[in-house]
Amino acid sequence: MFRCLLIACFLLAPALAHAKRIGYVDLRKALNEVDDGRAAKNKLQEKKGTYQSKLNEEQEKLKREKKLFDRRSTILRGEAKRKAQLKLQQKFLELQKMYSNLTRELAQEEAKETRVIFRKMEVIIRQIAEKEGLDLMLEKTESSILYARSGMDYTNELIRIYNRQFGRGGSSPRVSRKPKKRKR
Repeated sequence: MFRCLLIACFLLAPALAHAKRIGYVDLRKALNEVDDGRAAKNKLQEKKGTYQSKLNEEQEKLKREKKLFDRRSTILRGEAKRKAQLKLQQKFLELQKMYSNLTRELAQEEAKETRVIFRKMEVIIRQIAEKEGLDLMLEKTESSILYARSGMDYTNELIRIYNRQFGRGGSSPRVSRKPKKRKR
């Protein structure tokens, strides 16, 4: 931790030496509060619920088969018992694989949604920095900004501008259309 902080200081030192104005944004907070972020979170939660139901259903099937196997295991002998046990183990492995695949799919979907939102935010952050005359804009994380005055935080402005430009769950900026002038 200390080593990372030391490295960060050395890397930022030249930029900070010449910087006149610095600002920061909390991308995690912004992601959770912009309309697109909330919509993506709801969509992912819905998908997670669907996946969880599917997994629960398969898990219940496996439990029933296990109970059936346990009851029959006293009757089954030799090869028949081994085959039934292997079949049960195979179904358990399939359930584990299904869980891994669904978890990976959710993570990929979340990363994709987050990437799209962060690309839009990057443009807005650049606009805010230029408008405010900032020389350096940082991202607030638990380890990179230990202290900053509240006037340096541009997170709320980022959220406000993002929602104004991209609206509720929209994927493209709103365009104000002026009526065309007719030629006479």
